[in-house]
Amino acid sequence: AEEVYGPITSLYNHEPDQRGTFFNVPGKVVDIAADNKRNRIYVLRQDQNQVLVYDAGNYKQLATLKTGNTPWSLATTMDGKYLVIGADDSQVAYAYDLDTLSFWRYIVYPFGHYPRYIAASGRAMLTVVRNAGTPPAVVDQVDMNSGTAVTLPSLGVWKNEGLTIDAAVAGTPS
Repeated sequence: AEEVYGPITSLYNHEPDQRGTFFNVPGKVVDIAADNKRNRIYVLRQDQNQVLVYDAGNYKQLATLKTGNTPWSLATTMDGKYLVIGADDSQVAYAYDLDTLSFWRYIVYPFGHYPRYIAASGRAMLTVVRNAGTPPAVVDQVDMNSGTAVTLPSLGVWKNEGLTIDAAVAGTPS
């Protein structure tokens, strides 16, 4: 079935595993996160260096949050208190308090590290960074208390080296 929404045309098939609602977000959207606690959706708009905050019940925009240059990904902390946004052309990540939707602090990365993919797990918040040196990408660990990130010497039994610029991390609760 083809449906037209203003100037945007979408083609999709109605299948039992395809559920949800479509809503139009202009610009270049590169990441999205759901906040079940507050019933919100966070949409990362790269072309405007913004996070758009929507009410998940009625899809009305609640706020616009500033990011660094060329935002790449976002993640919420495991406790659900903060939203952290990495940007490919900034050596800091932005952290926002989700209760107030206000800027909380910068997360400062080592010199020449540009945070791309951010993910939170039950034990750590990790970031794949574009490294201005060699190797082209490594994994840094975020310390929310100090507002800094440090390069990990290893990833379990593997050395933290040899990553390609396309490497990514994904969050998990355990």
